[in-house]
Amino acid sequence: MVQKNYAASRGYGGGIQNKIGGASPHKLTALLYSEIVKCLKDALVYLAQIDQYRGIADKLTENRDKTFGPANQSAIMKRAKVMREVNRLTAIKGDVLTKVNNITAHLRNTLNDSAYPELCSDLRKLYAFIEYKSTCCIIRHDEQAVKDALKIAIELLNSWNTIPVKYHYVTNSR
Repeated sequence: MVQKNYAASRGYGGGIQNKIGGASPHKLTALLYSEIVKCLKDALVYLAQIDQYRGIADKLTENRDKTFGPANQSAIMKRAKVMREVNRLTAIKGDVLTKVNNITAHLRNTLNDSAYPELCSDLRKLYAFIEYKSTCCIIRHDEQAVKDALKIAIELLNSWNTIPVKYHYVTNSR
C-alpha cells in the first residue's frame, strides 16, 4: 500500500513537491513550518501593498468634490482601477493566510497524544494561535496579527530544526 503524502496532495507549497521524496517526518514537518513562515511573510507584503493602493485611492477621492466634468470622471475611473487592485491583493492575501490555516490544521491533526500528550497540547495551542491571528488578518486587515503569528511560526521552525538528526525518523517513541 502506497501512503499518500497529505501535504503534497494539498499543494502547500510550489517547491515542496520536489522536496518530499524520501524525506523524513522531521524534514516534512520542517517544510510545512517553512511554508507557514513564507506565507506569513508574503501576507505582510500584501498588507503593505494594499495600504499603499488605498492611500492612492484616498488621494484620488480628495479632490473629487472640487472638480466637475471630465476631470472628475477621470479621477473616478482611476480610483476604480486602484480599488480593483486592492480587491485583487486582498483576495491573494486571504488565499495565503487560508493556506497557513490549512497547514496548521493538518499539523494539528497529525499529533499523536498517546506518545507525548503535553507536547501535543502545547503544539495544538501554538497552531490555534497562528490560525486565530491569520484569521484576524483575513477579516480585519490586521498587520500586527500577522507579525504575532510569524513570530511563533519562526520560533516553531527554529526549535524544530534543533532536533538532533538521530531523531529525524522517530515517529512514535512509546
